[in-house]
Amino acid sequence: MTFISDMKQTLKNNWIFYLIGAAFCLGLKLYYRSADSCGLMWILTPTARWAGILGGYAFENIPHTGYVNHDLQFIIAKSCSGVQFMVITLAALIFSYTHFITSRLGTKKGFLWLALSLLLSYASTVLVNGLRIVLSIDLPPVLEKQGILRDLLTPEQLHTAIGCAVYFSSLLVIYRFAGRLSLRITGSCRLSGGFCDRLTESSSIADCKSGKKGKLRQLIPPAFWYLFVVLGIPLLHHGKNGYEQFAEYAALITVICTAVLGVNLLFSNQNGRRLSLTAAGRFLQKTAWSVVHRNKRYRAK
Repeated sequence: MTFISDMKQTLKNNWIFYLIGAAFCLGLKLYYRSADSCGLMWILTPTARWAGILGGYAFENIPHTGYVNHDLQFIIAKSCSGVQFMVITLAALIFSYTHFITSRLGTKKGFLWLALSLLLSYASTVLVNGLRIVLSIDLPPVLEKQGILRDLLTPEQLHTAIGCAVYFSSLLVIYRFAGRLSLRITGSCRLSGGFCDRLTESSSIADCKSGKKGKLRQLIPPAFWYLFVVLGIPLLHHGKNGYEQFAEYAALITVICTAVLGVNLLFSNQNGRRLSLTAAGRFLQKTAWSVVHRNKRYRAK
């Protein structure tokens, strides 16, 4: 009964922010559905430039098509804009942390968190999507050369798997960073070296005991929003004839997400203490850069 009453009170105090957040997310989805590449230049342009910096590629803007690299025969088109990831990130940040901000700093600060969530979701989408694009270009040739996954995945499935792995793992990092940012804004804990150690023992923002339950609870909100937007909403739009193809897509997404969650849970030592976000970030960064630079050497030869 206490949980239900707390939920009712939270909704009563923050319904305006949840309504605005839902309107933002729905508006982005509807705008994306009707827009062409010219209407998405606000996100395609910085993404193409960032991907060019990361991978050393030159992309040319073709009106109503997107950004094209003719040598690679690769197009950063509407479907590569990352708008869906922006919607997922925005929903996860608004619906997970707004009540924490308003309960400690007052209702007016909720609008500040809405603005920060929108800014963070946009910036992170550009950064993450640029990395995804570079890996989508550089990783398949490396795997093909090594004979890895050659008989398991088609090129289209590999492209989907790379995107899912990059997006979902990045969402977990962004969600955790946003939790630390909200703690810093409210002054709920002291920061050490720019990061809040308290969150390593908490589920989202609320205090909880450490251990497997606490770690799993931290992953539920971002996992829910990712799977809801990527699989739940598209499922409603598929007719009976499209279920078989969608089932294959859903199975691949589920396997990749499960693998990412498993790796995330393994980032802890024998005493059950989670490794720092910095260490995990450095590991992912080194892996991505090694793939990019290795493929650059292949192309140079």
